[in-house]
Amino acid sequence: MDLPYSLDADPAGIRVCVVDVITGTLMVGAQSHTPPPAGHRAEPFWQAARADATAQAVDLGAVRSALQSAEGLATICASVDGYSREEVAASGRAMKRQFADALAKVDSRAGGDG
Repeated sequence: MDLPYSLDADPAGIRVCVVDVITGTLMVGAQSHTPPPAGHRAEPFWQAARADATAQAVDLGAVRSALQSAEGLATICASVDGYSREEVAASGRAMKRQFADALAKVDSRAGGDG
């Protein structure tokens, strides 16, 4: 005989369900996706996750500018450290590739956030 589900008989089961709802709400709130209906008991969790994600947002434009500045500075430093022109040129080419890769990652991340 199947008995109806009872919270009293399975308090751990309801805790798991509540934790799953809160965890899922935090995840979608951080992504600013699928808000719960106004007044829903999960709404404060969604809003808190959204506020936290907004507060931790990174200005990728500033990261891009810093990388471009660092690229120029690294080239200047190599040229005044007594390296030959060939060494500076080779180092510059390697650095340009590394900075290009880093800038491409920043640009791809900026496109993914939009």
